[in-house]
Amino acid sequence: MIHMNVGNKKEYSIIVNADGRVSFVQIDDFEAINTLRHQFDNKDLYTYACIFDSPDSLAQRTYHMYFVFRSDTPEKIRENALQAFYYISEYFNIPEDCIQVLYNGGVAINKASDDSNKNNEYGSCTAEIIILIPHIVFSSRPTLLMPAINYYLARQVAADDIQNIDIDVYQRNQLIPLPNSINTATGRYIIPLTMKEMLYLDGNGINELSKHPKPEDSLILHQKIPEAVEWFVEIHDEFEKKKQKQQQLQKIILEQGWEIPPCIRQLQNLCLYDSIRLETYRILSQFYSWIKASHDQIRHLVYSVDRRNPLRDYHRMNAIITFAMENSWFVGCEHPLLEKFCPAGKCFIAELIEDYENPLLFEKKEAEK
Repeated sequence: MIHMNVGNKKEYSIIVNADGRVSFVQIDDFEAINTLRHQFDNKDLYTYACIFDSPDSLAQRTYHMYFVFRSDTPEKIRENALQAFYYISEYFNIPEDCIQVLYNGGVAINKASDDSNKNNEYGSCTAEIIILIPHIVFSSRPTLLMPAINYYLARQVAADDIQNIDIDVYQRNQLIPLPNSINTATGRYIIPLTMKEMLYLDGNGINELSKHPKPEDSLILHQKIPEAVEWFVEIHDEFEKKKQKQQQLQKIILEQGWEIPPCIRQLQNLCLYDSIRLETYRILSQFYSWIKASHDQIRHLVYSVDRRNPLRDYHRMNAIITFAMENSWFVGCEHPLLEKFCPAGKCFIAELIEDYENPLLFEKKEAEK
């Protein structure tokens, strides 16, 4: 739970227990939060990565920014998260004392079953570190674009060779563990970490800390940072332009009657290597969402590809499909996995994009229709 002084404006968060029961609380109502902790024995509690304007799931949301690191080795994710901490501070113009860090010593990842089989056992627990920047720091406003922007930024972090970042955690209803609640998979607490602890304790030392609850670091600043605001405005405007372009291209394709471009068709027919499999599922899911396929149809197509060489990580696959349904997109002809299957002559999408990026030609062709 992120606590901050919001002045006269009321902001609400959601606390969710292991059974999926949802409770709205005002974010600075510590008594109500503690009552819920007591009600659920402080076990397996989560909160959304956003705040609400009113205690209503349909109310406007303002998202925080967050990055999730997972590994079987606590020391490895400590190193990765520390790298990311400095990276975020330097490249995103966010001061170190505005960044919150949470450690979760064990995340159960189901790799053995489909959603329809709830009784299969879970895989081994994986250590997790969450780096979170409160929305007030970069002055985010209510926007459903934020999960997609955060996904884009997480991919940027991964592309700069910071390992073990999970980029498939940006669904609109994504849950993050409530600080100082108990993870029953390990019997340990979800604890906030200070920069000093990140620097001077190894993974085992941090894991040892999680045996007990820990005060949330009062030195974390929850205030607007002008440099971070300026950076975020640029990112948001850039992403909004990309989204508008996607929507315009989508409109034209749907009006003309959609078809599958050669690159997507080839990718769908491959027996995939592990190194490209997840990225392939992301590309396929977002493309089929872009041409308005239903959730069930996308799930069927992706699972059909997966059956040739099963990944058996249905939790992640469903997360990828959910994100795609919320953020339809064509990744572009220049994507490395699509570029290699580009036909000698341009396909219809390549031609459409080229026309769109040449406004005069685009307007002429639109007028001729």
